Amino acid sequence: MIDRNGLIKLLNEYNIDGEKIIKNNPKTLIYGDKKIIRENLEFLLSIDIKQKNIIKCPSILYLKEVPDLKRNWNFLITKTELNKENIESCLHILSSEHTEMIKIYNYLIEKFGIEFIKKAVYLLSRDSLDEIRRIVNIFEKTV
Repeated sequence: MIDRNGLIKLLNEYNIDGEKIIKNNPKTLIYGDKKIIRENLEFLLSIDIKQKNIIKCPSILYLKEVPDLKRNWNFLITKTELNKENIESCLHILSSEHTEMIKIYNYLIEKFGIEFIKKAVYLLSRDSLDEIRRIVNIFEKTV
């Protein structure tokens, strides 16, 4: 847990509007830890993630720690055809459970191809492959 003033001060050090973060996701105050937030910010900024995208996805500051974020980042950048802009548009995918994200990616790439994933990259942040399969089955039945 981090207090409001502490969070705002910390985020200001990184030219991030703390008020917007709190407004977008007040849970940041409840679940945020100063050390983890700082480390996550350092990592995200080191890979040139824009502050405005961090503001859109405040949970990236507290849901996972740097090793998890890095593992997902490295997979997405080195093992897929996604680029930084695809990932940056949906930072939630960096907080995904790694193994499930890979399963979901492989399923979607086989079923629909990379252009579909680029247009719906947020699907990689879903909880499980089973959830994705249910969504696809519903969609296929309506088409």
